[in-house]
Amino acid sequence: MKRARIVMAAAALAAAAAATQIWTEEEMARPFGPPVAPRVGYSLAAGQYDPHEVYENGIAFVARWQVTDPNDPNYGGIIEGEDLTNVIQTDNTQESVWDWSRWRDMTGSREYDDYVARSWIYILNFPAWLEEGWGSESQKYYRIYNCGWGMRAEMMYRHVTGDTSHQDYGLTCAQFVADNAINITLYPANFYCTAWAVGNLYEYAEDVGDAALKASALALAEQVKALAEEAPATRIGSYSWAMSGGATVWGLHESYFREHPGEEAAWMAQYAPYMPELVPAGSNTWDNAWNAWFMLGYYAAYHATGDAAYWTRFDNIAGNLVAQDTDDDGGIPASQAGTSDADQSWVTSYMCYMGMDRILRDLGVKDLAAEPRPGEVRVSWAAEFEYHAANYNVYREEVGVPGRPKVNSQPIGGPSPYEFADPHVAVGHKYRYWVEAEGATGFSRTFGPAEVTAGGFPLSFGLSQNYPNPFSTHTTVDIALAEGGEADLSIYDLAGREVWRRDDNYGAGKHAVEIDADLPAGVYLCQLKVGEEAAVRRMVVVK
Repeated sequence: MKRARIVMAAAALAAAAAATQIWTEEEMARPFGPPVAPRVGYSLAAGQYDPHEVYENGIAFVARWQVTDPNDPNYGGIIEGEDLTNVIQTDNTQESVWDWSRWRDMTGSREYDDYVARSWIYILNFPAWLEEGWGSESQKYYRIYNCGWGMRAEMMYRHVTGDTSHQDYGLTCAQFVADNAINITLYPANFYCTAWAVGNLYEYAEDVGDAALKASALALAEQVKALAEEAPATRIGSYSWAMSGGATVWGLHESYFREHPGEEAAWMAQYAPYMPELVPAGSNTWDNAWNAWFMLGYYAAYHATGDAAYWTRFDNIAGNLVAQDTDDDGGIPASQAGTSDADQSWVTSYMCYMGMDRILRDLGVKDLAAEPRPGEVRVSWAAEFEYHAANYNVYREEVGVPGRPKVNSQPIGGPSPYEFADPHVAVGHKYRYWVEAEGATGFSRTFGPAEVTAGGFPLSFGLSQNYPNPFSTHTTVDIALAEGGEADLSIYDLAGREVWRRDDNYGAGKHAVEIDADLPAGVYLCQLKVGEEAAVRRMVVVK
């Protein structure tokens, strides 16, 4: 609900509330304002900003707009925005619980625990299912929308903190959506908000193991899907109130297509293109909010199909939103035509949840470990969420030795979990390992370190493949000796002529031998000989 924080003249209160009041029936039917030209250069490409930093600054901006006076009846609520300081909402406040809980999940930091506790006080005083507008058919979407956020906030909070004391709140939100069907064909906002709520209801039902709620979610999802296919230009490609058709795509991705995954790729290929690449700025509109939902829809389409074009559109919208923090305070306005003194808490939360977190969760790593094995160290990890990074790289540091080189020669990909064997270690030496997750369009995050002491090596005879291979003038091989003594390492061309040689004494175990040889381009044979034993590897020289 929109609630005035202080007593003010009736006319002034009406003016403040009108700025963001849920829409009346007349407003739901009105045409949108004429488009205006977006700002020149108003976008950032991948690699031009740090999504972790944007998320951190965004949730700090939201924190500045929490009501912290315990004597205020709106204590704990989140103020709408810089130009709407007399408006406090439950949806904003539920979004903040998700934002700050996710930050604790990502970083382990509990710096927002007190903020979260205050938000819960407000939420329980003004629950989602009692928000205004239920008496009018054209405004029933608002409680449905709020209950979607209620489920999402409680689920994240509970998983991160282990605190189940607010689970009844999430269950009540879920039951409200299941029990209170609204006319989703009456206005676009009814449709979009139902799609949003359905995605959350399905996830919540699975999370708590409630078969009845899940059945309700699937029944609603089938209705949403059929109606979206009936009028995709409106129900997928358009926008109304603070929502857009991106919510339709995301909601079906998280509900119907979780139950019918084999149908999703073809459906997305047919219907996801109805979403616009970017809604242009307009006068008195919330185009940043609409674009945020389309961004979420493109994220769902990308992960359903693997089509990089959808990720590119997601990334373009994300860069457009980030670029609008022109005063570097962490917040963004509701429209591209907005000013820096009209940043909104709720649109900033949209940017964090629908954009930055999606980038960061694809780059998440968990269960990073390094384990000594005979002859190597085995590094293992898993993707933090269902989706995984495009590629991973492994970096190693020997304790006390400068430098942290990358130790994998090729990017590591494929489905989670992952392993990498590093044979280039010395017995008894201590090492630290980091894993870098690379995103689809240039973002990366590094996790670690995992520390390990390399163990013993098998007492056997052997010669490793040289690395790198091919090489120009410098390469390395590993040799393993069962007993200490003299070892001959030689390189021959294919005519059998010896072109490089090193004789040396080594102890039992494994040793890295560096080779500096300025040889003509071609294929060569590297031979290790100890007594009567010999091992040979092919190597390639390039120029």
